[in-house]
Amino acid sequence: MEMSRQVANIVITGFSATGKSLVAKEIAQRLNWNFIDTDAEIVKLAGKSIDEIFQQDGEGQFRKLEREVIRKTCPQRQTVIAIGGGAIVDRRNYELLAENGLLFCLEAKPETIYQR
Repeated sequence: MEMSRQVANIVITGFSATGKSLVAKEIAQRLNWNFIDTDAEIVKLAGKSIDEIFQQDGEGQFRKLEREVIRKTCPQRQTVIAIGGGAIVDRRNYELLAENGLLFCLEAKPETIYQR
């Protein structure tokens, strides 16, 4: 597909419960690309859930793990990456993701997010 030669990665972000992982998986399947959910990778790396990381270690530790996962993920090619909505607030993450892929921000109506 022509897009494979033009775009290294596709990055999907957005507010919680906008469907980032679902949409990213679907895009990856249609393009026959790899799929990575950074939150799932953080859970693997930490050996505990995201809620546990926040409760036991704090947001700072979560963001540190998030940066590490993004740094390791970005050099890959033909990968659709689902990232948490807060990931691009960190300028280093944003620059790395933007240099290595095309970013899309999903939106949903507040009612839809609340229902999910």
